[in-house]
Amino acid sequence: MLVFFVDCIQIWYLVKLLCAPSTTPAMFGGMLFGYVMYDCTHYYMHHSQPKTAISKNLKVNALLLLSIVVAVAIAFTVVTTVITVIVIRIAAVAVRIILLLNIFTGCII
Repeated sequence: MLVFFVDCIQIWYLVKLLCAPSTTPAMFGGMLFGYVMYDCTHYYMHHSQPKTAISKNLKVNALLLLSIVVAVAIAFTVVTTVITVIVIRIAAVAVRIILLLNIFTGCII
């Protein structure tokens, strides 16, 4: 609960920074209401037994979307890890080349 409160304070100051003073409470209230509605819907999607066709379809599509988002996140993580490894290896080779050039030329950086 304390973490949520601290997050709310940080978001309040961010909204206060980005919005006019007269619209800050309305923007913050709208964001808080939207988050609570999202959280209730999210809880319902994961923990309910839908009875109507609409709610069954909604749950299937929500879980499908979640699996797509997870797959994209995993792919992004793999790609960024590979890119990071490549950049680190290139940097290591560049450092070796610079050190070899310094040894052969007698220059010290």
